[in-house]
Amino acid sequence: MTSPVGQSRRAPAPALLLCPELFATEGGIARVSRLYLEALSGLVPDTRLVVLNDPRFEPAQLGRHLRGDSASRGLAQADACGRSKLRLVRAVLGAARVCPRVLATQVRMLPVLLLARIARPGLAWDVVLHGIEAWGPLPPLARLGLRRSRRAYCVSEYTRGVVAAGHPALAPRLRVLHNAIDPGLAAALLRVDPAAAEPGRILAVSRLAPHDRPKGIDHLILALPAIREREPRATLHIVGEGSDRPALEAIAAASPAREAITFHGHLDEAALVEQFARCSLFALPSEKEGFGLVYAEALAAGRPCVAARAGGAPEVVGETGGYLVPYGDLRAIAQACGEALRHPWSVPTLRARAERFSSESLYSNFNRLWTSP
Repeated sequence: MTSPVGQSRRAPAPALLLCPELFATEGGIARVSRLYLEALSGLVPDTRLVVLNDPRFEPAQLGRHLRGDSASRGLAQADACGRSKLRLVRAVLGAARVCPRVLATQVRMLPVLLLARIARPGLAWDVVLHGIEAWGPLPPLARLGLRRSRRAYCVSEYTRGVVAAGHPALAPRLRVLHNAIDPGLAAALLRVDPAAAEPGRILAVSRLAPHDRPKGIDHLILALPAIREREPRATLHIVGEGSDRPALEAIAAASPAREAITFHGHLDEAALVEQFARCSLFALPSEKEGFGLVYAEALAAGRPCVAARAGGAPEVVGETGGYLVPYGDLRAIAQACGEALRHPWSVPTLRARAERFSSESLYSNFNRLWTSP
């Protein structure tokens, strides 16, 4: 019997992409899932799609994220399940009848594949591991689904190490596949004029939810007075929305530098690009980044970063993209931001760092991993 991998080398077998969401939110997993739709549709003409949270798909939405033959013929199947787990199960079981291979873009989608494997014993799947969702204990069925994966793509070496420690038997099947900047956003960021940066302007972008407090927005607010001692023109501009915003605004209101802090709320892509253009420094001293896509976006705009030496962020920022500080160290944050605002950064060097995380790099590496035994 011909193996799925053997088929993919001659005439790619149908494949299913299984995602928690594509367009329902603008979170990191949704954005990365869209990139995997592009990657898989460029490799497998007969791609099928099942998404849990999206209530519907607009044809134009999907069309922007199809490549290869799929771009001209459309998806063979596209099911938006509107948060219904029953619809999800039905859609996956239907797709599994014709798809021997599945790519799941979130580990908690795996239990439904265990069910589908009962109906199709040969079903094989790969899964994307983003970071914090896979670092700690998993629900039993998600853990079993992970251990039975053909391969797991870890978005950073840090995530690979944490998952390997928690699942030693899975370690030989873990591969590092870095996230990538959305190609449309990357094109806009690369057009940013280096001269548009405003002296002293610091940008932070994050969801403002209580469970995202480890992102370090509160630390930036608390460190701003000390930053302004080093650079009096320093201002802090916070982009993002969430239920923790009132608490963060209260911290800002109590700060001696409160007049230099602005909350912008959620912004669309064009407005976000403008914020990247106007800033002189991007800062997010977070300890919970599985990868840290927003640092790559800042680098693509030619802006240096201050990040915490934690999680996957150091793999993105590297030695040429900015400064790394201990998480939660306000003095170190203030010193790094002050120095970064005065340092004469090379925009070509910063953008060269971002190029490591291009969509074409992700497509190429994914193709190699998907088609290998």
